[in-house]
Amino acid sequence: MSSDMLLERLKQIESSQMTFFVGAGVSKDSRLPDFPELSKNIIQDIVGDKLKQEEADYLSQNLRPEVILQIAVEELGPNVLRSLHRLMGHRPNSNHFFLAEAIHLGNWVFTTNQDNLIEEAGRLMNINFERCYIDQHFEEFERRLLARGDVAGCLFKLHGTVEEDKQFEERYRTILMALRQVGRGLSEPKRRILSYFLQRFDFCFMGYSCQDDFSVTPVLLNTASDRSAFWLSYARGPMEEPLSNKDSLQHQKEVEESKTPGEKRNWETINVNSFILKRDKAFKFVGDSSRFVEDTVCPDFGIDTGLANRSEPAEEQDEEYVRWILGISSYKRNLIAGRLYQSLYDLEKSESFYKQGHDSARGVQQRAIALRRLGQVYLIPSTRDGDERAIETFQEALTILNEPDDSFEMVSTKTDLSNVLRRRRRFPEATKYIEEANQMFQKDILPSDGKEDEDHTLAYSRCLNVFGLVHFGLGADSKSEEHLQTGLKLCEKGRWLKEKFGDVDGVAESDNASALILIEQARLPGKSKQKAARLLNTALGNLERAINARERIGNFRGCFQQCRNLGLAHSRMANLAVDRSKKERYTRLVRKDYEDGMSYLNRIRPEPPPGEILECQFRIGELDVQLGEMEDAIKWLEPVESKRRELGDWHNRVRTLDLLREAYVDVELKKRVGSDIISIYQEVLASREKIKEMRDTKIKLTNAKDILQRTAGTFVSIGFSGLADEVLRIHEELVKAVE
Repeated sequence: MSSDMLLERLKQIESSQMTFFVGAGVSKDSRLPDFPELSKNIIQDIVGDKLKQEEADYLSQNLRPEVILQIAVEELGPNVLRSLHRLMGHRPNSNHFFLAEAIHLGNWVFTTNQDNLIEEAGRLMNINFERCYIDQHFEEFERRLLARGDVAGCLFKLHGTVEEDKQFEERYRTILMALRQVGRGLSEPKRRILSYFLQRFDFCFMGYSCQDDFSVTPVLLNTASDRSAFWLSYARGPMEEPLSNKDSLQHQKEVEESKTPGEKRNWETINVNSFILKRDKAFKFVGDSSRFVEDTVCPDFGIDTGLANRSEPAEEQDEEYVRWILGISSYKRNLIAGRLYQSLYDLEKSESFYKQGHDSARGVQQRAIALRRLGQVYLIPSTRDGDERAIETFQEALTILNEPDDSFEMVSTKTDLSNVLRRRRRFPEATKYIEEANQMFQKDILPSDGKEDEDHTLAYSRCLNVFGLVHFGLGADSKSEEHLQTGLKLCEKGRWLKEKFGDVDGVAESDNASALILIEQARLPGKSKQKAARLLNTALGNLERAINARERIGNFRGCFQQCRNLGLAHSRMANLAVDRSKKERYTRLVRKDYEDGMSYLNRIRPEPPPGEILECQFRIGELDVQLGEMEDAIKWLEPVESKRRELGDWHNRVRTLDLLREAYVDVELKKRVGSDIISIYQEVLASREKIKEMRDTKIKLTNAKDILQRTAGTFVSIGFSGLADEVLRIHEELVKAVE
């Protein structure tokens, strides 16, 4: 199909209806900022001189405007939406005139744009058409669609619209409503309408980069359809012959996905090609589609694009907004910069800005908020050192907060502190803090008149979730059914509250917590295999539901965590299986769970977290060892061991060496890794800090005992009894030193 054939299809839209999906690229010729430019403008407004030029460039290239605005609104209030004055007062271009004509002819246009240039083109052409830009509009359209079977011609604005005829905050009201959905996925009414058209009509995508993972992209990728799709990707020069060869598109996608950390990946290529590969009839055109529309399409439709000259000139700068941004405090600018970097998992930068925020804080509450943000950054890598720093930071925040003046910040911090303490298995302290938080919520925070505040209720639901996980830890340690049942009830109550307010990610978080408790219940002594299998199947259902929800909102780190827990549930199913083929099938499912988890990690922008990638690779290697596929195991484990040695991660390195010891057939290689294990534990014995680390984290001592016993056995089997004796001596000394 050449561009001529594309033109022929477009010329048929009066008799054979088509749906268009357009992004910021269609407004580029109208001198509107594209998404990276708009992102950079907003960042420079709200963060100002806190960022260097290259830092602002980095953030704007990797963060969508919606994400930036959501953070800014949470910190500064809705006044920040006046930054969108940049979308007003521009002249429509040929794309807008053609799209207005397409709607007039009975076709439909979906857009993530919030400007009004399609509407302005329609006004200049004396065309009126229906617009849907809030959930109620979409619901009403759906009712008429179901009743009549066809409602011709409509503009669907998925992220709201600038209502230029209104003043100040009211002008951006629908955009504010859409921002509240960031992190919750596309709202149900919008998702249903978009899915309906994706399934039933040919689609033409123009000026859209397919990078809003938090809303539209998951719907595009997960809606099956046998209709044709035409994707117009921008590049300088004329439209080229379309790319439709699946192997070529797959190769382009894999090249981008396989780039190493530090190499910039082209997410447009990854997402667009992923969409096209899911369709039997899909074509990707590369070239300047705006020139194609202006020079070829509009003349064929008899559209007079010169009407744009009758449009009113651009608005002047919003002087009141300029004065407002100059008044943003240094504290707030630092906090926003920290949050922007944290959303990209740049922990070093976010830590630096939160510390600057703490130093520039005015008053106790601001200092405590900066400390709490800092503690949350320390939690992200899930390391012992990070957790300990988080505990110290949360405790410092609590020492400066005053009850009842700072009660909400206090209960939120106590919830965070309890969560990290239970991760470190310090359950008495975790219980103390979460019980205090729960009591404060009920006494001081939650309203007695039954009128629920969304922020407070969702914070309380998270408190319930952490409380449930504390009971999970207590139940796992003591093999107590009572603790586990209590934990399950708390998580289910938290889930119910989150569902009331449409907190998609929070519901998934509760589903994950409930699944962990169910997996632990299946391990309790006295459980029959049938009962254990039922519990595990329920856990698997919870986890799959959580993955689906988090994929829909672009929380790929959360999807990875659920995949990891799916692996745990499937490994328990393998342990229950008596039949060898079933056991092997479940083991292979565990391997797939980690491969899926690694795929989700690779979708994290700008690059995946290296520690979790290493853990996935380790787990896959471990499973290959269990399956007897030693060559494959070695391919996975050798790079992991090398990287962990480079990082100084001694505990996880020795775990990797232990697997390589088993995977290697060559005697010299077995001897070498066994000697490395000896050296590592000799260094542990010589380090007070590492001995304390093992004392604080009992699993490390348990692992050490098992690894040293297996290593001694290997040395005996390959004829090095002297080294085996040395390993057993280290084992004995280590146990004495730690216990």
